[in-house]
Amino acid sequence: MLQLQNENEPWSLCLKDVSLPCSDQKRCYLQELRCDGRMACADGSDEWNCQNFTCSPEKVKCGDNIVCIWWDWICDGVEQCPDASDEARCSEFQQSAKKRSRRLSQQEFHHLRERLPTRQHSA
Repeated sequence: MLQLQNENEPWSLCLKDVSLPCSDQKRCYLQELRCDGRMACADGSDEWNCQNFTCSPEKVKCGDNIVCIWWDWICDGVEQCPDASDEARCSEFQQSAKKRSRRLSQQEFHHLRERLPTRQHSA
């Protein structure tokens, strides 16, 4: 995280097109950390309103429609999505990719994700 120089210039050290300010405007975080399921800001503002956030092209939303993960994390054997949707239906994912000798497109992944059962969380 970048520390801002002085509070009178809240955007002074936020790097244009690379970082965003936390809601307290005292720190900045890298844009790629927005809605990744981990707090980069002390107040968690980098994880607010993620349902309405569009992931960058190199990322995809998990089945919870909140967290964005890297495409390379899909079916890598490690659950990065809170709902484990990145590791669900991997045999189908791998067969589809093998048949095409390429990765699934974002549209194809979303089609697979829509067929995932929703996981209920107990309180």
